[in-house]
Amino acid sequence: MRFSFHKEPITPEWPMHMAGYRSRIIPFTGVYDELYAMALMLDDGKKKVLIISIDVCMIDKSFALKIKKLIKEKYGLDGNSVLIHAIHTHAGPVTFAWNADRVSDYDDIIRYRKLLEERIMICVDKCMASSKEGSMEISTGETYIGMSRRQKKPDGIVIGPNPEEEIDRLAYGITIKNAHGDVEIILFSCPCHPVVLYPRNTKISADYPGAARSELEKKIPGASAMFLQSSCADINPAILVADDEYRDTFYSDVLFTGRILANDIYNILQKGMKKIDLFIETYAGKIVLPLDGKPLREFRPEDEEIVQGEIQVSMVKLSDDFRIIGIDGEICNQIGVHIRELFSKGYTMVLGYVNGYVGYIPTAKILEEGGYEARSTRFIQKYARNVEEVLLENLKELIIKIS
Repeated sequence: MRFSFHKEPITPEWPMHMAGYRSRIIPFTGVYDELYAMALMLDDGKKKVLIISIDVCMIDKSFALKIKKLIKEKYGLDGNSVLIHAIHTHAGPVTFAWNADRVSDYDDIIRYRKLLEERIMICVDKCMASSKEGSMEISTGETYIGMSRRQKKPDGIVIGPNPEEEIDRLAYGITIKNAHGDVEIILFSCPCHPVVLYPRNTKISADYPGAARSELEKKIPGASAMFLQSSCADINPAILVADDEYRDTFYSDVLFTGRILANDIYNILQKGMKKIDLFIETYAGKIVLPLDGKPLREFRPEDEEIVQGEIQVSMVKLSDDFRIIGIDGEICNQIGVHIRELFSKGYTMVLGYVNGYVGYIPTAKILEEGGYEARSTRFIQKYARNVEEVLLENLKELIIKIS
């Protein structure tokens, strides 16, 4: 196999509003750490795939399609072979034009999207210009940085700590070594909302994923670390917890959480690694999920970007033992588990926030219980109760097509 990697800073160069919490009504006031766009190119000798990770909260479908079009025009790489992923930090800039509350917001967002496009394409250009021989290994373990945020109250579900709820803690650690056996790339993933910096924060940060990357690069000098967000929709950092509420947090909490995750990933990399014989296959499809027919709100101009109920699914098969499933929504934790269970063997990395954003994708249990994750969607209707069943049945059909 051959590989290449490049990253570029994407920290906003002018004051603008932040994504993740509408309660923040002022532009950011400072920078804790740099934001980056990163691109990893993998080449099995016949086919290439690009995995792009961006330190923003989310991207919309139109932005992802534009980047894919630029890549195809320049390098002939089809859109199925490009994953554009947002790590979902809530301490980054607003990237959705339809999030703009003021004309000045809109201008800032369009300006930032242009910067983001330019920096992503620099990463792609660098990756496509040169590559080197290498090898890939993978293993899994657990991390305890997260906790369920679906707290049960007498009048329903609220966002708050729920230590009693079982969650999926699976973490992936992947290394890519050069021909001399030196680790050059660390790819890692786990499910946890990057919201260590809670709503009162007004400084830019990649949150715990950025801190974990820095720690891993210290532990393995010469390596570059890249984070991919998993099925984290209903999981918040455990460090937020103070009794049965969430507390104000500090940047030291970001560094501490990042250090814990980096230690967990580093331990994974020290034992039980399995070599991946790279053989790339890619597939992208659409699944229309059932809606309940009851309008949540009126149709808005920005709704024209998406088909109501439709989600985008990307599958990148890197070997018979390892595949990546990317979905353009916030995947609730157990959805990720159930997707993995569709595969009888090997490693299945399930990612949210890939190639667009349609809101939350809940389990049947969450829809029945209610709460924020059950109702937060870009669709103008809520999901029907059988949404999880329909999603998994359609995924089974897609898996059969590419098996």
